[in-house]
Amino acid sequence: MNVKEAEQLFFRAMLAGYATDALAQPIPGMPGYKLHSHTEGPYTLTDCYWTTKHSNQSYGETVITYDGQPIWHMRYGGAYPKFVIPFLKQVLESTYRLGHFCGGRGEYDECQVDQDDDSIIKIWYENTCDMSSSFTSFGGGESICTFEHGKKVIGHHAFQGRWLVKMKG
Repeated sequence: MNVKEAEQLFFRAMLAGYATDALAQPIPGMPGYKLHSHTEGPYTLTDCYWTTKHSNQSYGETVITYDGQPIWHMRYGGAYPKFVIPFLKQVLESTYRLGHFCGGRGEYDECQVDQDDDSIIKIWYENTCDMSSSFTSFGGGESICTFEHGKKVIGHHAFQGRWLVKMKG
């Protein structure tokens, strides 16, 4: 197993997952849970997350295994209103395509979007991942904000993760 190989797998797998509207598989016996899985040779990335129709809350965990044994993980959770989800996915996809690791989440971006009440607002994405963070140890938060009568956080997620085994590469 190799840190660089696992990191590159992360980007390829995430581009085949949530950020690109790929179909997630339900998990039997776990209502609201969804799963994306991507395997290349001895590596498998699984991204398992839940949402509920009763709120905007979500939580997930992404795990990379090597020959079936966990070697890396990331946890994330928070809440976003539905109208910002397409923008969030756009930010994540763009960051993954560039191969920039920002705590497994996105880089700064902005756009205009229709709210649920059909009014248009300017929003932006920001990530507070510590700049000393790397694929092997990271944590932080992301938020989508607007500046309607002062800065307002519309939604957020916290995240953390790390490499789990002795490092090679």
